[in-house]
Amino acid sequence: MNNPQHASNGAAYREAMGQLLVLYTQVDRLIMQACAERIATAPDEPAKLALAKQVGDESRHVAIQRD
Repeated sequence: MNNPQHASNGAAYREAMGQLLVLYTQVDRLIMQACAERIATAPDEPAKLALAKQVGDESRHVAIQRD
């Protein structure tokens, strides 16, 4: 029992999720770049390490979204 309305909703859902994934990837890249740029000027070692950790976290998010 193929329902054309259901199929249309499914296609719209997949399209919306695809667009959302692209947006999430762009945000993760932006956060990764912003943190990476600030590591050198961070005020102390704990701040540098926190920024570096965030860069790694965002990098993993981008890699997961890419796959």
